[in-house]
Amino acid sequence: MPKRKNNRKGKKSPMSPPPLESSRTSVANSETTSVVSDMSEWPYEDNTSTEDILKDLFDGMAEKRSSARTASLKKLVKLLRAKVLPEDIAATLETFTYSINNCIRGRDSKETVMACHALGLAAWNMGVEEDTSVLYDTFEKTLSVYANDHTKNGAVRRAAIRTLAVLCFIAIDDVETTLSLISIARSMFKSKDPAVLEGASSALSLLCSTLGTNQLATKLFPKLGPPLLKLLDSKCVEVKENAGHTMGLLCESANLESDSDNLDEKQDRDVEVQMDRLAEKLGELQSVSSKSQHRKDKARIRAGFREILRTAEDGSVPQEKVTVKSTTVHINGWAKTIQYGEARRWLGIGIQQHLKMNPLLSAIFNYELKDLSRDEERATREDKIYQSKVNVRALKSKTRKDRARKTEALLRNDEDD
Repeated sequence: MPKRKNNRKGKKSPMSPPPLESSRTSVANSETTSVVSDMSEWPYEDNTSTEDILKDLFDGMAEKRSSARTASLKKLVKLLRAKVLPEDIAATLETFTYSINNCIRGRDSKETVMACHALGLAAWNMGVEEDTSVLYDTFEKTLSVYANDHTKNGAVRRAAIRTLAVLCFIAIDDVETTLSLISIARSMFKSKDPAVLEGASSALSLLCSTLGTNQLATKLFPKLGPPLLKLLDSKCVEVKENAGHTMGLLCESANLESDSDNLDEKQDRDVEVQMDRLAEKLGELQSVSSKSQHRKDKARIRAGFREILRTAEDGSVPQEKVTVKSTTVHINGWAKTIQYGEARRWLGIGIQQHLKMNPLLSAIFNYELKDLSRDEERATREDKIYQSKVNVRALKSKTRKDRARKTEALLRNDEDD
């Protein structure tokens, strides 16, 4: 995917207080680990402009009470998932950055996690722009400290490393920066907290998906292979899946480099050792039955293990097709599988809308966006709503007629008797 180069010198972080003085109170409770992705209970009218909505949300994020700030953050997360708003975020970048920074530094862990969600979603919305690299520069230090801070809540550490990884993935085209973040994620594998392990394994997987096959096969496979194999024993399904996908990516890269004769004798031997260990481990795990896991989770894990094993044995890689309107998006290979999985986790139910309208996803997965304006999109949606109402009325009318015919038939039968 195209990235903006990491020209980080001389950038000014937009952290000065924004000129927003009004104060409106938003009251709601929010769970940060399971953000509601749809637009149910949305407090704004359909004709409310995005500019007014953002202004109101920023006002809420400036409230004194943490619960009020968290409620506004939750609404912002919903908005950024449901719509593609690169211009709106860019136009309010100074206010956005200042508000998010205050919330991330808040004392309440729920507020911090939700602010990280909003920051990551802003990056998915803005894509490969200089503003996104400004966000990385602004929040890199804070997020790195939070990810490494063992005194922080596990959910905070998970949100910090995942947000840092997605900002780097989208905005930074610098191998050394990527490798540095991979080291941070790898160091977090020492934790026993499932939330920390989930965040670290997810971040490491996404970051590895941006590197070249030679780097992955010769440098990272020997280093990451052993700790990733240990993560396959985790009781957390997401940790297992993340570790497995990364191992699949490393195996795919090693196969490509080996087929191209780019590995020397020692490197070739190291790759064989790692693949043998992986095959042995997967064989053990396939035969292990865990009563604590749901049937769907077991099936998902075993299917993933079979896919990884096929990559290690014969070089085959996962292939998936996603249809959006009349466009087919091809997800081929482990790198794209990892990136698509991460996009789905961030965007939730909004993934379909973003696939239709987000230039960043178009660039990552190499497909063309249809030229569909917001007015046309809204008209299409209104047509569907209208047609749905027509269908409901028609069904009710048919039901009434059927009921009348049945009643009439019963009356005739009574008269005959």
